[in-house]
Amino acid sequence: MAQCKFFVEAYIHGMHKEYKYAFIPRVGMMVERVRCTAGMHVEGSVAYSPGYTTYSPNGPVAYGDHEITIEYGDCLCFARTARLRYTIYAVNGFEYMEWKSK
Repeated sequence: MAQCKFFVEAYIHGMHKEYKYAFIPRVGMMVERVRCTAGMHVEGSVAYSPGYTTYSPNGPVAYGDHEITIEYGDCLCFARTARLRYTIYAVNGFEYMEWKSK
């Protein structure tokens, strides 16, 4: 058995003092628990985009597309990869895109 529990933490509604611009000060993956029985493994990684800007009636808004990859399996023949794709918007927060497990 290989198991992990994680969540995405994002600080949104960041505002610049001089410019009317909503940005995202911080985004991260927080691991709460990883459990593996003998011979099993769980490894994770996060890929962040450089960030983009969209425009709303209230001014520019930052957003970014991100992907979390979890690789798990045993040391011999069982290997799986799961991917979570999501977008973080500076105003609306987290938007789920896709969860795939191969």
